[in-house]
Amino acid sequence: MAPLQSGLQKFRKNHIMLNNINLKELISTMEDGSPTGYFISIFLLILGGAYFAGTEIALASVNRIRMMSYSDNGDKRATRVLYILDHFDKALTTLLIGNNIMHIGCASIATLMATKLWGEGAVDATTVVITVVVFFVSEMIPKRFAKACNERFALMVSGSLILLMKFFTPVSFIFSKLSAWVSKPFKRAKEEPTVTEDELYDIMETVAAEGALDEDTTELVQSALQFSDTFVREVLTPWEKVVFLPVNAPHAEILSVIRDNAHSRLPVVDEEGHPIGVLLIRKYLKAHMRGETPELSLIMESVHFVDADMPIDDLFPVMSQNKTHLSIVRDAEWKTLGIITMEDILEELVGEIYDEDDHEEDHAEAAEQGGAA
Repeated sequence: MAPLQSGLQKFRKNHIMLNNINLKELISTMEDGSPTGYFISIFLLILGGAYFAGTEIALASVNRIRMMSYSDNGDKRATRVLYILDHFDKALTTLLIGNNIMHIGCASIATLMATKLWGEGAVDATTVVITVVVFFVSEMIPKRFAKACNERFALMVSGSLILLMKFFTPVSFIFSKLSAWVSKPFKRAKEEPTVTEDELYDIMETVAAEGALDEDTTELVQSALQFSDTFVREVLTPWEKVVFLPVNAPHAEILSVIRDNAHSRLPVVDEEGHPIGVLLIRKYLKAHMRGETPELSLIMESVHFVDADMPIDDLFPVMSQNKTHLSIVRDAEWKTLGIITMEDILEELVGEIYDEDDHEEDHAEAAEQGGAA
C-alpha cells in the first residue's frame, strides 16, 4: 500500500502545483522561444492525459456494489461515483474528448518546440520521443496505477470528472448521439443482466476461496440461489414411503403406528386410499392421555394439495400463510405422488433440521401409558 499512497500524494501535490502556475507567464515564455514554456505545457498535457486515462480505467473496473455500500454509509464521493457509473456513456465521451485534446495538444506543442529550437529536421525524432513518453507516462503507467487502486482513484477524481462532464455537455451530447446512431445496427435487442446466475455462483466460489465467507455461509447462500430452481417433485417424500392412517383405523392400531414412527403429523386416507386429512399426533395423544378415544374423522385437520411442478419458493409462502405444515403432492391427473412438509422446504436452505415434535420415545411412552390405562 505504501507505493500507492506515495503515488496518490504525488498526484495531489502536482495537481496543487499546476493550479498555481501563472498561465500568462507560461504563454509569454513560449512566445519568447524559451524551452521552459514548451516543456511546462507538454508536462501539463501529459499529466492531463494521465488523469483522463487513469480515470477511465478506474471507473471501468470499480466495484459498483462496494460504492453503493460506501454511499449508504454517507460517503458523498461514492455517491458521485455511482452517478458517473449511471451516466457512463457521457463520462466516457468526456474522457475520450479530454484525452484526445491532451494528446493532440502535446504532439502539436512538441512539434512546434522542435521546429523553433532545432529546426524542421528534429520533428521526426521529437515525434518518436513524445509518442514513447505519452504511451508510458500518459497511458500505460496511470492505467496500471488506477487499476491497482481503482476505488481510491475513482473516489478522488469523481468531483472533478462531474465538473468536466458538465463543461463538455454540449460537445459530448453531439458525439453521444452520433455514436448511438452509428452503433444502432449493432445494438443488442435485449440488455443482458450485469451479473448472470452462473457468474454469481463463480463469485461465491471466489469469495469462499479468498476466505471472506466461511463454508457454512457460502453453502447457505448457494442454497438460497438454487431455491427458486427447485420444484416440489424434487423434494417430496414418495407416497410409497409415506406412513399413513386409515380413517376407520381402530384406536389400538393408531397407537401402534404412533409408537413405531416418530412423526409429528400423519396423513389420513379413506377406504379407497385417497388422502382426506392430516392427523396432528400431539393433539391425538393429548386426547388419549385424557382417556378419550377420538375418531380420526373428527380430530384430523383438512388436507392441502399442491402441484408437483410448483417451485418450492412459491409453495413456502402459501404454506406459511395457511399455517400448513404438511401438504399432499399430486400431478396434473390428480394422482397422489407423495407428501411435502415445511421442514422439507427449509432443509433445502439450511440442511437437516431436527423436528421438536419428533420425540419417538415420548410418543411411545405416551401410547404405552394410555394403553396400560
